[in-house]
Amino acid sequence: AFPTSRSVLGAYVNPQWRPSKKLILDAGLRLQAAPSRLGLQSYPLTTLASGTAVYNFIPNWHAKLNFAQGFRPPVFNNTNSNGEAVQIDGRADLKVETSDAAQLEINARIFKGKRRIRELSFRTDYSYTRLQNPIQIVSGRYENTAERGIHSAEALAKLYIVGGHRLELAYTWLRMNTAD
Repeated sequence: AFPTSRSVLGAYVNPQWRPSKKLILDAGLRLQAAPSRLGLQSYPLTTLASGTAVYNFIPNWHAKLNFAQGFRPPVFNNTNSNGEAVQIDGRADLKVETSDAAQLEINARIFKGKRRIRELSFRTDYSYTRLQNPIQIVSGRYENTAERGIHSAEALAKLYIVGGHRLELAYTWLRMNTAD
């Protein structure tokens, strides 16, 4: 690898508000940058937002809605590696990977203390993630590739039985679409 450096500055705030006993609202804001004056590798000021709402619509039943943005700057080996060696060729003009994700989840804890059942809990959720500028190896070189859309659905059930026994059932469905 060739000499390189990056200094990252960031700030994050995450307030929570409870407008009622049944509703919790969270928000998040993150600012992050790697100024060019503080290193050889840089990226501009990046603003990321997130939010969550949790609603207790029936006793022991909750609905949760999430939204979050993310990013991942290229690691030094992606940008400054020696392509003539055994390593994969780096590329200094790689863009930062970014993502937007939303999720809807329903979870519940039911049948608490009914006969031999200590508790039955379950969760179902659906999420969609959009990934932009993913970094991949293409023909022996790091490249930003086409946008991706990722759909995911999950279900998880846990049955706790008297005596310390537990049965679990889980299912995951995943589908990814790429622009290329």
